[in-house]
Amino acid sequence: MTLTPKQAIFLQRLVADRPTARREGKIAMYFVTHFAIGVRVGRMVEYCDADITAALNFLQNSGLPTIPLTEDMRRAQTSQFVGISEKTFSQAPHKDSVSLKVASGVCRVKERTLVTPAGCYGVFTVEQAMQVSADRIMVVENLETFRNLELQRWIDYGGLNVLAVYRGDSRFALTDVTKVIQERKESTWAFFDFDPAGLAMAATLQRLERIILPDFDWLEQETRRCKRSDLFAPQVNQYRNFLETAENKSVRAIWRRMSSLNLGFPQEWMEDAPFRAG
Repeated sequence: MTLTPKQAIFLQRLVADRPTARREGKIAMYFVTHFAIGVRVGRMVEYCDADITAALNFLQNSGLPTIPLTEDMRRAQTSQFVGISEKTFSQAPHKDSVSLKVASGVCRVKERTLVTPAGCYGVFTVEQAMQVSADRIMVVENLETFRNLELQRWIDYGGLNVLAVYRGDSRFALTDVTKVIQERKESTWAFFDFDPAGLAMAATLQRLERIILPDFDWLEQETRRCKRSDLFAPQVNQYRNFLETAENKSVRAIWRRMSSLNLGFPQEWMEDAPFRAG
């Protein structure tokens, strides 16, 4: 018979862990009822050596791996197991993925120049992302801004080779991006929304050297004009204490100006900011 992924994993855990008992559940009772693997005692299912052997034989006869597979297995590698989907036991499609874009200058991967055309970005494994050369790492909050970073013409990169990193979301895991930022050595720049949450995220970056914001006279004028109180009021109570006591002086200074406005401003709207070198 063909096992479901959950049934196969259940048997694999039995073989690997060799438990003497487990709490009864739908899958456990399925194997008790139909294959006499385990004996129900109260609300538990008890197992002996014969049950573990039966589970092992069941997996082998089904052409399935007898030990739990790592979540890093690629789908192509599951072809050796008959009667199961290529999605079974394999890693999520976007696991171990970090989005990178050359913001300024020249970044290289193993002596090859990395090219990310306008409106595009590259997706790398964590290991690959660690190999891209750069003078600075700039973490960008929102995907649209990250993808079209070249439209933010007001940003002064100071002639440095700057590698932009998308901070991640439900698809590109924050844990993968965090690992790259933690293990690299370059100073970091933060390009986030001008709101309490964005400033708080910037403040938590390791080796933070610079917070990317437009000329403040322009930013203040546009923030007042757009009246985005929804980018401030719902966040302020959560982040106020943290920002007021932040170790980074720039974070505290920006917070004072932001809190005087009681408004926020999204980074997507910063494209029209004026350029000022230095």
